[in-house]
Amino acid sequence: MAYSRNAALPPSTRGLGALLGLALLSGGCAPGGAEAQAPPDVVLLVVDTLRSDYMSCYGFDRPTTPVLDALAAGGVVFEDNTSQCSWTKPSMVSMLSGRYVTSYRDRMFERAPTLAECFQEAGYRTVAVVANTLLGEEAGFTRGYDRYDVSNKPNPERPNKRLARDLGDLQQALWPLLDETLTEQDGERPPLFLVVHAMEPHFPYDLRPELEDELPLGRAEPIRPEQREQFLREGPPAPAEDPGWEQGLLRLQRERGLYARDVREADRQLGLLVERLAERGVGPNAVFALVSDHGESLFEELTPLPAVERSTLPPFKFFYREHGVYMRESLIGTPFLLWGAGVPRGLRVPEPVENVDLFPTLLDLAGLERPWGLHGRSQLPRLEGEPAEERAFVYSAVFQHRAVREVATGLKLVVPTEGGRASGFRTALYDLSADPGELVDLAAERPEEVTRLEAELEAWIRRYPNDSTLGFDLSESERSELDAMGYAGEGGQAKSEDD
Repeated sequence: MAYSRNAALPPSTRGLGALLGLALLSGGCAPGGAEAQAPPDVVLLVVDTLRSDYMSCYGFDRPTTPVLDALAAGGVVFEDNTSQCSWTKPSMVSMLSGRYVTSYRDRMFERAPTLAECFQEAGYRTVAVVANTLLGEEAGFTRGYDRYDVSNKPNPERPNKRLARDLGDLQQALWPLLDETLTEQDGERPPLFLVVHAMEPHFPYDLRPELEDELPLGRAEPIRPEQREQFLREGPPAPAEDPGWEQGLLRLQRERGLYARDVREADRQLGLLVERLAERGVGPNAVFALVSDHGESLFEELTPLPAVERSTLPPFKFFYREHGVYMRESLIGTPFLLWGAGVPRGLRVPEPVENVDLFPTLLDLAGLERPWGLHGRSQLPRLEGEPAEERAFVYSAVFQHRAVREVATGLKLVVPTEGGRASGFRTALYDLSADPGELVDLAAERPEEVTRLEAELEAWIRRYPNDSTLGFDLSESERSELDAMGYAGEGGQAKSEDD
């Protein structure tokens, strides 16, 4: 049986009738069709570090996304979406250029148009408010915007961390920009392309005690029995009476619960944002998309250190809680939601899609011409109920690894890059149909499948070559931002809060 990342569970509105009504009001007409009285506004919501399997509209067993559940009920859920990288900059390069990044790249392509430039050239007013301060002008992310705000407010409680991390801060910056940008001309205002990039649920997570009743930390996923045994076997020795031993293992469960609460807070703030946009006239004729740059590893993997070094670490560091190194589904399985003008209601798409598909899909929904050279596939045919080209493989790459998943078989091959091999990583093969948690490496047992999928991965790299930015001299401000956000360097490996 082919691998399916998410069960097709019906989204719950959880009493959010107003938001559901807004989604239904703004959806339903044919994309670019005769019913559209004006070009639609287009709103792209990027929620940093959001893994889809922690969203209730993707089947999570606790109410983390009631707002998005309601909006998804009036739109489209792509149930099997893959991000092209497990850390921010290469992922956003790929998403905002509509191109695969087969070699490490943390700067926009110089000669390829950005998504914002396409809307700007079509007469749209283009505005972005971004909490992730890595996505700045020096890396080319501001190209095509009339107004681009990278929020970076001082936060005395979290020195050396990125600062404006929540949607509340972003909205304070957004409304003056919109008021300036959406000035009517001869009684009409130009269409809007808006990007809001929020940092919840990026680490460090907040306690949010007001959510204890709905999302109690004690109900978060505990450490797996085999992980506990592995830590006891390979971790540092400790006396059985040491109370900190069990507390250290429980901390993993607590962090997972805090992550779920941050997802819920992002969901709440997104609801407020959509409501306030509607008050400003952005809603009845608007297309909304919600995606993420990558997910988060919540201790499903060992920390990427030699076994001798790892054996000295407490549980919180023995297991990996971050992103940017591995290619697990928890890191590249991300949401892709659409609702609004021209989007059918209540559609769940089980066929696999990728973040690279966002670019052509949004242009098609706005009725705009696509530039030459896009690698993604527009999902408009699926939205219109027409047959769409089936995808045989999905791909991702990061500094240390490249990955390919075969849709028909559920086989996933993860191959270390030169940098990954230097760090001691080895090729791994997983059968996601039988082993969705990627616990059993089959590479030694099925070498013929490894060879076959390696050839497919190499063919992908040959089809979509790109110049790498490894070795590119970073500016002082870029290095400062990487350090402030806890990243060890260009490869994207994040440091622990306790480092």
